[in-house]
Amino acid sequence: MNTTPAAPDSSTPDPSAPAAPAAPKKRVSRGTDIALTIVFLVLQVALVFALILPALFLVMASSGCFEPCNIDVVSVGFYIALLGPGAVFVVNLILSLVFLVQKRTTWLLSLLGGVASLLVFLLGVAVVFVQTG
Repeated sequence: MNTTPAAPDSSTPDPSAPAAPAAPKKRVSRGTDIALTIVFLVLQVALVFALILPALFLVMASSGCFEPCNIDVVSVGFYIALLGPGAVFVVNLILSLVFLVQKRTTWLLSLLGGVASLLVFLLGVAVVFVQTG
């Protein structure tokens, strides 16, 4: 018979050993968050104004619109492209201010708002060009 003591199982943690510290979360400082939010909101305003001119040129897309084309759908696409980015900015501004007051991270929200403004503009352009052919 073998009387040697069994080796301790290495898969079970030793209760007397100190617990490993949890990895600290990397958070953006409050000042950096506010600065990035302001920068992204200003960039979104510039984007909205930069998209106004191409949106106004979408009116000319209806000039080639004849019998199979629905001018009402073209008008809806035009107004989506013209007013949609501004509406997204207003919603983004309100949400960013609410998040800042609640001391939540906001810079990512304001960045995504700029992307959403561009996507709404492209949706309006797509509606116009799908209808006009």
